[in-house]
Amino acid sequence: GALRMSQQPTASRDEITRQLRGAVDQLKITVDAMHETDGDITSVMAATRYRLAPRLQAAGIDLYWDVAQLPIVPSWSVRQSYQLQMILFEAFTNMVVHSEARSASLVARLIESDGASAVDITIRDDGRGFDLSAPQGATGRGLANMRSRAQTLGVSLQMTSVPGNTCICLRIPVA
Repeated sequence: GALRMSQQPTASRDEITRQLRGAVDQLKITVDAMHETDGDITSVMAATRYRLAPRLQAAGIDLYWDVAQLPIVPSWSVRQSYQLQMILFEAFTNMVVHSEARSASLVARLIESDGASAVDITIRDDGRGFDLSAPQGATGRGLANMRSRAQTLGVSLQMTSVPGNTCICLRIPVA
């Protein structure tokens, strides 16, 4: 994408730089995801924050991060960790590129309900919001990619968005 953009005569240096930073961040997350986490979702979340926090800071977005100690999920694989990291990457990339947000939060908790356990991850920002009913592809592939990754993971993904409050909620069942 960055190469294609750089070949466009109208592409600005800032756009190309942003695209290249995103590509490097995605590469770093991919390399991080190659390491076995032994089902430690908390560590996966920490690695993702380490990679993405500087990008949010550079965009002028204050990040509040509150991740409780989450349970070890023995069946959680490297591939699942990667899918989760890429959902988070896409959410934060959309925030940086499109939202004009000044602040964002990520909260992750273990939820017990009706004898079942799940990890809830909630990402919020105070940006301009977006239209969830816009035709797929009209605003890029980010939301569709997130939905596809969530389906691959077998997790619930809910999104709401109005000006000043966009919320992306993931619910990961814990056996």
